[in-house]
Amino acid sequence: MKQSIYYHGEPNAKYGIWKDGWKFEVCEDTPMLAMARLYQKIGHEAKKYEPRRLPKGGLPK
Repeated sequence: MKQSIYYHGEPNAKYGIWKDGWKFEVCEDTPMLAMARLYQKIGHEAKKYEPRRLPKGGLPK
């Protein structure tokens, strides 16, 4: 992921946390904010997960 996308995101995109499926119901404007929210929730275990762009409809149910 490019550094500019990590910090600023893309227009009209939301990012969540992925590891074998969407986890923790995180939905943020940039990948950096998604990771920050995950660190708030679970601490240093967040290193095992990665931020990804969510599908158009938001978080899958």
